[in-house]
Amino acid sequence: LMFFSRGSRGESLPEKNRKKQQACDGVKFSPWPTKNPAHKLHQLLVKQFGDYFRHPEGVVAHEVLLEGTPKRWRYDHCIVPARVFIEFNGWQNHHLLDAFQRDHEKKAYALTQGFIVYDITNKMVMESPELIIKQLKQIISHRNTHNDDVVRVGYAYCKIVNISTKI
Repeated sequence: LMFFSRGSRGESLPEKNRKKQQACDGVKFSPWPTKNPAHKLHQLLVKQFGDYFRHPEGVVAHEVLLEGTPKRWRYDHCIVPARVFIEFNGWQNHHLLDAFQRDHEKKAYALTQGFIVYDITNKMVMESPELIIKQLKQIISHRNTHNDDVVRVGYAYCKIVNISTKI
């Protein structure tokens, strides 16, 4: 069987062109299952907790900004009601002293706003994804539930605004 998909004008594309094709919603084709640890983490979180904007009961937001930060820090993922940021930290971006210090400033700011940061490595994602989910569920069980508002910022980011007090 050949793989066929509809292009933007309805024409079929052969298998050899599938990496270049655009899906109907404009997202580029990604091999499944993915071998990229960051993508695998994203998929794992969405499968377990649901995407904040795409699933009615979803609680995970991605590429998250906090309102009022002293710098334009971005957090990889957030379980919004529990105020748990999830940071995917690979050595390639954090082996320099200034990157290490920026990450600690960012974490400290999150703590002052009532959020915690759960760090995840490539090895954790690739070797023990079930442990990540187990630990996240344990962390969430110890957290209060909040009703923070999340709004989209452009196409790729979102921002937590109107940070609520605990319920």
